[in-house]
Amino acid sequence: MTNRDRLAELLGRTAEAHHRAFAATDGADPDWPSWYATYLLQNGLEHLVEVDTLSVPGLTRLLTEADRRHRAESDGTSWELFYAKLLLARAHRSE
Repeated sequence: MTNRDRLAELLGRTAEAHHRAFAATDGADPDWPSWYATYLLQNGLEHLVEVDTLSVPGLTRLLTEADRRHRAESDGTSWELFYAKLLLARAHRSE
């Protein structure tokens, strides 16, 4: 299993945790990228992305960009794999 696949799985678990945390609103949360960033950084992202400099604000921006690009460019790829590919590419560029 590749890092991209493992990151996609972590993103899926993050989505499930987010939905549970916001069950009262059926998962609706306008600040979801910040919630995801915090959760990812607390739940193993550092083992998948080889960058020590990821912060909640930086990761929040990357997640927001991933969402925007997935909506505009996706070729049917699952959002988890699309986000994982973009996050890994961006993280490696900032090394």
